[in-house]
Amino acid sequence: LRIRLDDEAIGNLAGSGEVALENRQFLFGLDGADTAFAGRVTGRGRFVKDGAGRFEFAGQSTLRGLVQVRGGTL
Repeated sequence: LRIRLDDEAIGNLAGSGEVALENRQFLFGLDGADTAFAGRVTGRGRFVKDGAGRFEFAGQSTLRGLVQVRGGTL
């Protein structure tokens, strides 16, 4: 998932793969589900967890920017 033009908001993030931030915000967890992500987050931007669920992050990332928890558990 490459975020280039606009900020992105999704219900949840799960599985593997790559989230490439390009000076944008990626907001996830809005559905409140418990999920796990084994991929990586790269680039500059804001990686924001919201919603009531628990998010487990197991990937190696090169994210440069803000990691924020607005709701739930990271």
